[in-house]
Amino acid sequence: MEMQEKQLQSNTVLNLLIKEKRNTDNSIQNIMAAIEKGVITNTTTKRLKELESRQEELERQILIERSNQAVKLKESDIREFYKQAILSEPQMLINYFVKEIILYDDKIEIYFNSPIKTSPDNNQGFSFYSKTIKLAYKIPQRRNIYKTEFAIVMRI
Repeated sequence: MEMQEKQLQSNTVLNLLIKEKRNTDNSIQNIMAAIEKGVITNTTTKRLKELESRQEELERQILIERSNQAVKLKESDIREFYKQAILSEPQMLINYFVKEIILYDDKIEIYFNSPIKTSPDNNQGFSFYSKTIKLAYKIPQRRNIYKTEFAIVMRI
């Protein structure tokens, strides 16, 4: 959602395309004014054709950028998608999101795939969840129930 908002707020590509189209339109108008005054040469007609071709290309690119902006996902849509994905194909979702799981004697580290490539402090990867729990277990040949502390760490 944050990436989508940033892209919508600062769509510099669209702004640059609109500015370039405006400049192209002005150039076409200037050449047309020169032609109306009787200044017509092979160079002016060639340049006019180049500008008209560029104008069409810019209009096409502007339409593409505007259509990209028109598709805005709502948070509820994203949540519903993941909810349905978990219900229908939980293994696929786990395979997509979980990069690796490392088991230690006293902790589990789960590494997730993420579109976020840098951490808040610009280092690659970071921990976003860490919790220590008490885990009870029983050894089959013994009567007592044993407890040990176990750390769960989730990283990107």
